[in-house]
Amino acid sequence: MIKLFTYLMTPIDYGQLGLVSSISSLFITTFVSPFMQGASRYFIQTNPLLSFKYVESPLRKIQYTISIIFLIVVIYYIFVKKDFLQPIITLLLLLTLIIDSRGQWNTSYLHLKRKRLEYTVSTSIFNWLKIIVSVLFLNFFPQFPGIIFVLIAWIISSYVSNKYSQRIILKEKIENKESQSDFNLLDKKNLKYFIINFFILNIFLWTQGWADKWILNYTFRQSSELGLYISYNQIAMIPFVALNGLIIMYFGPIIYQDIATSTSNKDLLNIKNKMKNLKRYYVYLSFLSIFLLFFISPFVLKILLNNYKINKDLFMLAASSSLLFNYSQIQSFSIQCTGKLKNILFPNILVGILLVAINLILSREYGVYGAIIILNVMMVFKIILLKIFEAKSWKEYTELRFSVNKLI
Repeated sequence: MIKLFTYLMTPIDYGQLGLVSSISSLFITTFVSPFMQGASRYFIQTNPLLSFKYVESPLRKIQYTISIIFLIVVIYYIFVKKDFLQPIITLLLLLTLIIDSRGQWNTSYLHLKRKRLEYTVSTSIFNWLKIIVSVLFLNFFPQFPGIIFVLIAWIISSYVSNKYSQRIILKEKIENKESQSDFNLLDKKNLKYFIINFFILNIFLWTQGWADKWILNYTFRQSSELGLYISYNQIAMIPFVALNGLIIMYFGPIIYQDIATSTSNKDLLNIKNKMKNLKRYYVYLSFLSIFLLFFISPFVLKILLNNYKINKDLFMLAASSSLLFNYSQIQSFSIQCTGKLKNILFPNILVGILLVAINLILSREYGVYGAIIILNVMMVFKIILLKIFEAKSWKEYTELRFSVNKLI
C-alpha cells in the first residue's frame, strides 16, 4: 500500500495523508482501543460476549459525541471559512472513524475467540479492497485531491469487511447462547478502572508516535520532508510491529488465561519467565531485522518510494526508534499482566510530555533529524523507566500472592 500511495501521490500529499490517518489512529487508540483492551482483559475471566456487550454502550456514546464535534467543524468551515473542500474531507473522515472503529471491534472479537481463519479473511478483505478501490480512483481521477479517494476506499473496504465479520459474530451468538450472570459488580469496577487507565495511557502513546510529525507540519507547513519522514517511519516499523503483534496478540490471551487459572506461586514464576523469553526472542529477531535492513534498505526504499528522496541514515534511525518503541510495548504488557496499570502510566506520560516540549523547542532548528534523534533518546529513557517499574510490579504482585497463600 505504501508503494501505491507514494507512486500516485507527491511527498507533500503523502505527508498530509499521514496526518489525516493519525487522526483516525488517535480516535482508535484513545476511544476504541481502551474498551477493546478492557473487554479482552476480562474476556477469559468472564463471559466473552458479555464483556464486549458491557463496554459497547459507552463506546457508542463516545462515537455520538465525536460526530457532533465533527459536524460543528463542518459548519465552521462552510459558513465562516467559506471552504467546501475541508468539510468534505471532515465528513469522510468521520465516516471512516465510525465504520473503522466497528471493524476494529469485530476483528478483535474474532481474534479473542481464536477464529484465525475468519480473522484473516476479514482483515484481507479490508486491505485488498482498500488497495483496489484506491488504485481505481487515483488513476481515473488524478485531478482531485488523492486524500478524498483514499478515505472513500477506506470507508468501502471497512464496510464490506464489517459485513463479513458481523455475520460470523451473529452466527456465534445464535449458536452459543452464553450465560448472562457472570459479570458481577467487582468485575464492572475493575473494568472501568482498566479502561480509564488505558484511555490516559493511549493518549500519550499516540503522542509518542505522532506529536513530532504534527509539530514539524506546524513548523514547516506543507514540507516534502514531512512526507518523506512519515513514509520512512511507516516502512521501518513493519518488521517490529509484526513481531510485537505476534507476541501480544497471539500470546496475550494465552498469558491472561494462565494468570486467571494460576493456583500457585510456581505458576506465577512460570508466567514471568515466559514473558522474559518473549522479550528475549523479540530482541534477537529485531536485531536480525536491523542487520538486514542496514544492507537492503537502499533497495527496499527505491522500490517502495519510487522517485522520493532516499536517505539511508534517516531510515535506519526510524527503524531503531520503532524497535525501541515496540520493545517498550512488550514491557508495558508485562506490567499490565500484574494489574499495576499506574506503573505503566508514569513512564509514558513523562516521555510524552518531554517529547512534545523538546520538539517544540528544537524542531525549527534541527527539523526531521532532530525529531528522530529525540525520539530514539526518549525511547531508551522510557525502556529504562519501564524496566524499573516492571521489576517493582512483579515483586509486588508475587508478594501479594504469597501473602494470600499464607492466609489461606
